[in-house]
Amino acid sequence: MFDFGNGPDVNMFLTVSAGTTPRFAITANGNGNEQRLNAPSPLSTNQWTHLAVTLSGTTGTLYVNGTPVATNTNMTLNPSSLGSTTQNWIGKSQYSADPFLNASVDEFQIYNRGLSAAEVQSLTSSAGGSPGGGNVAWYRFDEASGATAVDSSGSGHDGTIVLADTYWAPVADGGGSVTATLDSANPLNSQLTRSLKLQVNSAGAGQRVGMSNEGYFGLPVTPGESYTASFFAKASNGFTGPLTFSLENTGGTQAFATTTVSGLTSDWQQFTAMLTVAAGTPPTTGRFVIGIDNRSASPALVPDGTSLWLQMVSLFPPTYQSEPNGLRPDLVDKLKAMHPTFLRFPGGNYVEGNYRPQDPDPRASRFDWKKTIGPVWETAGPPQRRLELLVGRRAGSPGIPAALRGL
Repeated sequence: MFDFGNGPDVNMFLTVSAGTTPRFAITANGNGNEQRLNAPSPLSTNQWTHLAVTLSGTTGTLYVNGTPVATNTNMTLNPSSLGSTTQNWIGKSQYSADPFLNASVDEFQIYNRGLSAAEVQSLTSSAGGSPGGGNVAWYRFDEASGATAVDSSGSGHDGTIVLADTYWAPVADGGGSVTATLDSANPLNSQLTRSLKLQVNSAGAGQRVGMSNEGYFGLPVTPGESYTASFFAKASNGFTGPLTFSLENTGGTQAFATTTVSGLTSDWQQFTAMLTVAAGTPPTTGRFVIGIDNRSASPALVPDGTSLWLQMVSLFPPTYQSEPNGLRPDLVDKLKAMHPTFLRFPGGNYVEGNYRPQDPDPRASRFDWKKTIGPVWETAGPPQRRLELLVGRRAGSPGIPAALRGL
């Protein structure tokens, strides 16, 4: 949920699942010296839950929906024990191996004192409750878009919203400048309820701005191979393009294949294009980049304040029988060589999922495959799969497509 500190040795955090149940911990000397509050039960999913932690003297209390669920009367550490912290995150851990938080967060508040049980209870029914909003920080997350989470406490501790996917990175060459944020105000549809917004700050002559993806271990570049690029896009301020889609080395100094598309409007449209690597290109790994490339002799006119939105970006290598969004030919060939007489799908148990009686619908996480039939950008994926797609169906293993999906 949050993790404030200077790394895993000096930090305090609240996690929604330390294995299965919530935990608050604080340490100034590594995780072996953590002072903890452990909740006894898991949180329910698919519904709002109010969490609070109070530290008063040496007593720490963890609350769930206004009810104290854990108490520790020997907590000698407090936030001031951490000193000046430089890595203060909501939704991210100090431990690089930990996943990002897969949840919605609202009304995040920090107070300069320990609240009473009655005050904590009041916060479950109104944003500020009886103590009023947090006087150190209060993030209401009411912004429709942009890279700033405004601090409503008046303390000036505005937060910066960053993309949760380290495999996607902004590109700004030749002095160009772009800001990338997730935008819930411009969804593609009811299934993909956020998009990637690129606020173009500077994209003049000789400059390039956009987003890149290198995949797990670099995107395979195969001589003579053709790749299918597909994405949804729209733009503001009358910008119509062109957008450039390129397959290049990881440093961006050599392009192996490049294509452009034009005709953007203020409405979502799907674009497809082919990129073909020259036959004499040495096999290597690289990245793909989508954006505005004005390093050519005829730069595109990009009005000041232009924004570009992207969703469902994918790059496919050749697929079996050239089927769109299809399968790897080598895997299908191996299946065919086995001469199977039937294929069971879905495999395993149709009703398999993360069943928990306390959830509003314990069946919600099962693989309901009938809902996945149709265009991939319109169908509902199971919750566990949506998290994987959020960070990209990342490219890198031979034949695995790269995609920006389910933001």
